[in-house]
Amino acid sequence: MIFKTEAIILKSIKFGESSKIITFFTKDFGKISVIAKGSRKLKTKFGSSLEVMSQSSVIIHKKDSRKLQIISESSNIFFFPEIRNNLEKLLIAFSILEIVAKTTHEEEKNEPLFNLISNTLKNLDSSTNETIFTIFILFQFEYAKINGFEIQFENCTSCKNEIKFLDKKIFFDYKNGGSICLNCKQQNSALFEIETETFVKLKTLIDYNFNKIMFQKTDFQKFQKFLDIYFKFHFDKHNLNFSNTMFNKIYE
Repeated sequence: MIFKTEAIILKSIKFGESSKIITFFTKDFGKISVIAKGSRKLKTKFGSSLEVMSQSSVIIHKKDSRKLQIISESSNIFFFPEIRNNLEKLLIAFSILEIVAKTTHEEEKNEPLFNLISNTLKNLDSSTNETIFTIFILFQFEYAKINGFEIQFENCTSCKNEIKFLDKKIFFDYKNGGSICLNCKQQNSALFEIETETFVKLKTLIDYNFNKIMFQKTDFQKFQKFLDIYFKFHFDKHNLNFSNTMFNKIYE
């Protein structure tokens, strides 16, 4: 069958002498891998529409009996030029694509996730350097929510009582995705400590318009370390760790 859909290019690898194997995240099929025949030729009909990070309109010849599908046509919808010309934005964008590529399964339609990726890249493309880390943090929170492990701040995940941010550190139940009160702390083993100040700032970031809130770069490093631990638990077979790679590359 022949289908037309929108796709965001997650990665590509060389195939044969002139072709590529492209991994898309599509609006209608989720993640899917295709062969783009002749896409490495100098005068390819695909142009730049199959470059990693592009959002394109694609025509796919799909058969359920084969693992790799065939793409016959594609054209650019968004190329995100401002991301490509800015190293910091590029590192954020590649981190987003890596999360999606490593933690999604083939051919599981997820239109909310497609929209999240697309909107995040658009926001990143038009953003200033002061907001790029906020965009990445917010992407991860929304990604967790879409995948069924939304992070809860307001109430204890065990007894549901309101959390009081009075101590210097609070406890977070990363198995159930939320903070936990002192009374329930002894009943849980999947816990780690986080500075109350960092946790409150994270909550503020989610609750309010991020364009109106200023954070220090050290805050974002703390936020990302928190999310690294959380994502590692829920996607433990994947090597997702951005706090020591992406941030170090940017600030070195």
